[in-house]
This record gives sequence, structure tokens and C-alpha cells, in this order.
Amino acid sequence: MTQNSNCAGTGPIIGVAANEGPISFGPWSRPAVFVPSAYLERLRDLGAVPVLLPPGVPAEEVVTLLDALLLIGGADVDPSHYGADPHEMTVPADEPRDVTDLALTRAAIARDLPMLAICRGLQVLNVALGGSLTQHLPETVGHHDHLARADEFVRHEVSLVNPVTGAREISSVPSYHHQALDQVAPDLEPWAWAPDGTIEAACHKTATWIHGVQWHPEMGDELKVFDQFVAVAIERHDKGVEGKR
Repeated sequence: MTQNSNCAGTGPIIGVAANEGPISFGPWSRPAVFVPSAYLERLRDLGAVPVLLPPGVPAEEVVTLLDALLLIGGADVDPSHYGADPHEMTVPADEPRDVTDLALTRAAIARDLPMLAICRGLQVLNVALGGSLTQHLPETVGHHDHLARADEFVRHEVSLVNPVTGAREISSVPSYHHQALDQVAPDLEPWAWAPDGTIEAACHKTATWIHGVQWHPEMGDELKVFDQFVAVAIERHDKGVEGKR
């Protein structure tokens, strides 16, 4: 199968890097591949076709079938991937997911595939490009405003600078993270910050459209970043379909 082999008339195929672990359904408790439905709802609402990518998929082959890639939130990236020892508050994801997410990210960048990286996803993007992470943000900023409770999203302001126009605005965003970017990868350009200076968004300096946000846009009512992401995926998909006619 070749890239963009979905039929003309369908939406863009967006791969979603998924979790794998035990879940309960009915009387069963079984290992499963899963993604919180809010991510999929946002993509479907905009006409995209989400496809779950479980840990262990062959990244370089899979990205040739996609119009875009979505990296979602989740557990901490193992610090060994950026040459650090684990902090006592770091709770790493399983190694297969780390390895797969990093491989998908690098393969997508190599193909200039549109990518939206959310929360953990932004951290994966930074690590994949050679950056590092602050492992427990409250020790750095002196408060818990980015993750006030373990069972709910909180809101805080971010200052955004449009990467294209340079326009500035303040927005309130849903937040749930205790880690953040530390050393920013050379190929990334930050474009949003929390009041405490925490980097809240970054984009690839030379790629067509690769953006990461530290907040959770799928949980809020400001979906501009999803609109832009799917619009770029549609454009890529349409060009691929047109090339087959």
C-alpha cells in the first residue's frame, strides 16, 4: 500500500499514537490498545479519519500510509532517552511506548508529515530532536498550577506568539502536567509560555507543520490548533489523491 491510498472523498488519515495496558469492559479486564475518546472526537468532527497506532508498530512503514500524526498525552518519558537519571516523582511509561512514539516522531519528521504533539507528545517531540525535560516542574516554578489535582484538568493562562504573524495573545488553557521542556531541541522554536516562564508550545523551525502544545486542547473549547492541524492534513491528503488521478 502506498501513501494516501485511502479512497478519494474520504478525510485525511491521521495516525494516533496509542496507549497499551489493562482496561475493564463489562465483566472483562484485559490488555488493550486505547486512546481517550476526546482526541478522536475532535479529529472526526473536523472530517479526519483517526487510526490507532499501538506500541510496536513499524514506524517507518506506518508513516507512509498517513496524512498526519497525532501524539497524545500519557505517562512520563523515561529519562534515559535524554541522558538523565530518574527523579523520584518521575513515573515512566512502558518502554515499548517510548520507543514507538520516538520512532514515529523521527519518521514523521523525515517525511515532513504534519504533526500535532499534545502534552507528553510535546515532550516526546523535544526528546526525539535532542532536547531534555524538567522532571518535576513544581520544584522549578514553586507551585502546582500546572497539575493542581491528580483527577482533573486545571486552567491557567498562556501567552502565545503566532509563529507566522508574530501577533501576541493571552489564552486560558486546560492543563495536566508535572514535567515540561528544559533544554529545547535546536530544531524547535517556542511560541507560548505560562506566566512562570514554562514553555507551553513549540514548533519545528523548518518543517511544513509540526507543532506541540503542553496543554490539552482536546479538553477545551478553543480548538484552533486542531483546526489548523486537520486543515494541513486535508491539504496533504488532497494532493496525494490528485496525484493518483
